[in-house]
Amino acid sequence: MEIDRIAATKIQVRLSVDDMKTLNMHYPDISWEDERVRANIQSILDRVKTETGFSRRGEKLLIEAFEPHKGECCFLFTLLPRTSGRPHKRRYRVVRPGGPLLYRFDGAEELLDAMHAVAYRGVRRHSSSKLFRHGGQYHLLVYPAVKMDRRVESVLLEFGEKRPCHTYEAARLEEYGTLIADGDVIKRMAGSFGSLTRPRG
Repeated sequence: MEIDRIAATKIQVRLSVDDMKTLNMHYPDISWEDERVRANIQSILDRVKTETGFSRRGEKLLIEAFEPHKGECCFLFTLLPRTSGRPHKRRYRVVRPGGPLLYRFDGAEELLDAMHAVAYRGVRRHSSSKLFRHGGQYHLLVYPAVKMDRRVESVLLEFGEKRPCHTYEAARLEEYGTLIADGDVIKRMAGSFGSLTRPRG
């Protein structure tokens, strides 16, 4: 069991295949209605409190579950602010694979080449995105409203690398990475090339 305190109000707990077997849990069957699952989560929270001091303290606790790899499970515990003076009940939901997409570029040259190629191909429909610098590389988080534009996807894969990404991994990047640009980063960067994007006849 790996425990990582991402922020003051956020804890990530990753369970290996062996951990899941010990707890007799299977990711597809995780449900808050299952008494055994609730008992396992409480046991995990007790260990988290012992090792990190992280405690609910009467706050609403959002519990999200992900499957990073087959047979594993990752819980993300987040304390939510109170909306009234009364203590909150726990809030629980299971998040299935999906969410943000992550593309990594080794350097600024590769990133700029990718944005130039997007502009050159005249792609007009973009998704919400954020650009971070972390570990000497550039990380582009994309939040597609419906699905990723295939033309943009092909360009990003040509110059960068697609990385597995779930909500908790995006949260880690936002916590430890340096935010360079927010909003529709792809549109803004590609648009900055202007009339230079297409050769003149």
